[in-house]
Amino acid sequence: WNLNRYGEARREFQIALEQSKDPGEATYLGWCIEAIDTEPERKRQAELISRADRANSLVTDGKVPEAVAEVAELIKNPSWNADQWYDFACVYSLASAKIAGKKKEYADRAMELLQQAVKAGWSNAAHTAKDTDLDPLRDREDFKKLLADLEKKPAGQPKTPP
Repeated sequence: WNLNRYGEARREFQIALEQSKDPGEATYLGWCIEAIDTEPERKRQAELISRADRANSLVTDGKVPEAVAEVAELIKNPSWNADQWYDFACVYSLASAKIAGKKKEYADRAMELLQQAVKAGWSNAAHTAKDTDLDPLRDREDFKKLLADLEKKPAGQPKTPP
């Protein structure tokens, strides 16, 4: 397992589980098998989150095409939580202020991603109201409406998948 040879480790744990006579040991071995089965997914999720953080750094460093390309690829995965959708919107918002020829396109995409964040449970109106990453969107009517709608909702925590 520590050598990332999950198939072999799973087989060994399964054999041990089948031969085990101790209920505590059997429970432990079952947990080991479950952990092995979910390890590749956990690693994949960690890699995706690292790439999302990288997109934020890229746009901040002025590497807008790379940041936008990274987010465009990442959003193909629909399983992001509200915070992550919000962060993706921030990348596009910042990008809209950095490339004049793409201002409307990137601002429109930022708004779509903000709406996705709200659908996923984003409800932090206070943060949205003061987040300087969203300054390029503040004069837009759809942004003003989204913010007003957020302010009407009771404050709560964004939904985060287990």
